[in-house]
Amino acid sequence: MTAETRRQLVHILVGTGALLLPWLTWWQAALVAVAGLLFNVILLPRLAPSVFRPGDLDSPVRSGIIIYPLAVLALLICFPNRLDIAAAAWGILAAGEGMAGLIGTHVRTNPLPWNRAKSWGGLAAFVVSGSLAGSGLAAWNAGVETATWWILIAPAIAPIVAGFVETVPIRLNDNISVPASAALALWSLSLVAEDVAR
Repeated sequence: MTAETRRQLVHILVGTGALLLPWLTWWQAALVAVAGLLFNVILLPRLAPSVFRPGDLDSPVRSGIIIYPLAVLALLICFPNRLDIAAAAWGILAAGEGMAGLIGTHVRTNPLPWNRAKSWGGLAAFVVSGSLAGSGLAAWNAGVETATWWILIAPAIAPIVAGFVETVPIRLNDNISVPASAALALWSLSLVAEDVAR
């Protein structure tokens, strides 16, 4: 198993942490994200240095492994009363980006015309996996105020938005752009009145 495959599998597995959100307050979940950040900064380089990309340990602030728990923390802080939105965006980040990386590197498909470093297979894997994880985690974390149509539709639309954002050739780390764009799409759709959505 290559180091990149291990990284992507860890990326996906960390998303299962969103399953704990129904039993935590937002600030308890935020403390867990801070603990994850400290673990990644202090212990992970010693325990599993192979999950870091070359240069990550020289500049940990730019490392996706450090940015990931910060992104989760930001989601929890931005949506303390809508952990279903935070969980769905986290799932899209974990499964969408992780599967895009796995499929993009292991399955030969045509490159995207606007970014030759990304492929149609990776984008499709992002959208499908992100939709499944986002929908599942949104349903798992849904509160009484969460409309059924939102659980079904919003987590299917958000990965399309985040997937295309992820393919834009910009220097912003994907662990920032993906959860930010997914959360923005999810939150925007949560503002749609239920009678309009029918």
